[in-house]
Amino acid sequence: MTAATAPGPPSNLQSSVNGNTVTLSWTKPSSGDPVTSYVLEAGSASGLVDLANFNTGNTQTSLTAPGVTNGVYYVRVRAVSGGPFTLGGTSPPSNEVIVTVGSTGGCPTAPRSLNVVSQSAGTIKLTWLAPSSGTPTSYVIVAGSAPGLSNLANFDTGSTATSLDVGNVPAGSYYVRVYAKGSGCGLSAASNEVLVFVVGVTGDVQVSVAWDAASDLDLHVVEPLYDEEIYWGNQSSRSGGQLEVDSNGDCVIDGRQIESIRWAGSAPTGTYKVRVDYYRSCGVARTNYVVTVSNRPNAPQTFSGFFTGDGDKGGLGSGTLITSFIHFRSQSTINETAAPVFRAPQPFMPSAAKLKGSGSR
Repeated sequence: MTAATAPGPPSNLQSSVNGNTVTLSWTKPSSGDPVTSYVLEAGSASGLVDLANFNTGNTQTSLTAPGVTNGVYYVRVRAVSGGPFTLGGTSPPSNEVIVTVGSTGGCPTAPRSLNVVSQSAGTIKLTWLAPSSGTPTSYVIVAGSAPGLSNLANFDTGSTATSLDVGNVPAGSYYVRVYAKGSGCGLSAASNEVLVFVVGVTGDVQVSVAWDAASDLDLHVVEPLYDEEIYWGNQSSRSGGQLEVDSNGDCVIDGRQIESIRWAGSAPTGTYKVRVDYYRSCGVARTNYVVTVSNRPNAPQTFSGFFTGDGDKGGLGSGTLITSFIHFRSQSTINETAAPVFRAPQPFMPSAAKLKGSGSR
């Protein structure tokens, strides 16, 4: 008899509910020994297995369970390997999904139309619509490092307000959902999931632009030391300025909708000019944007506006002037801030494949 290597965890666990029938589906593991069956776990709270724990007995990556009792279930799936002549191994769990069965009467249904209003300078603003039925007593915000996960944030807003401003968010990508919470009902089904990409504030000078549509905006900053313009065609300057993030290049939509230019160390003294160019609309009728300027030791400033039309496919010198500001070289330090409610994912490292080089335009 030989020992089997445990499979990797299943991924992309999803659920749907029709009356008292629950349907689950997932993606098989991409590593480890071949799967011989799956184990379904369900609990009354995250991570628990007090409501269900059984082997499906087959390798199918979906399961339909009729006659499920009303309630809220925290569900995960594990993969099992092994057979008659091997010692089986069990994988780590998949992502966890919250399944609500029999949400009737005053219990709220899922929040609707979750949207990212702004995402810059370590601050994000989310808005959503109240459930179409039921009465929420508060909302729960969940964020993960991949779709369906909740490993980066899971907290109750303690309010029935349908918007939320969160500061001190570490840089990275967050997959965010919102749930409604009802009295005696547990949590609703999840809203739609949105991808939030946050650029942290570091260095003396940092400028970012965030926008709300799948279009291509470009950030341009002219620095004072060499009068160099930093943008997609010149991504770094001799004074140390660097285009860190360049999103939706030429309508190759990545969902981030944010661009950032910063000086990691001391930025040169002088006057900086900030422009934003509407490179391509990508079929979007209107794009709203927010520009954030961090000029230490001063407090960050924000500027908002919108673009319509097709875009100009502009390069050097293009764009609408947003602001000019003067920076004085200083020895300022970063003030301590409150502990974040969002935990930091793996740091974002700009990829050449994600950045628009001068030859790709």
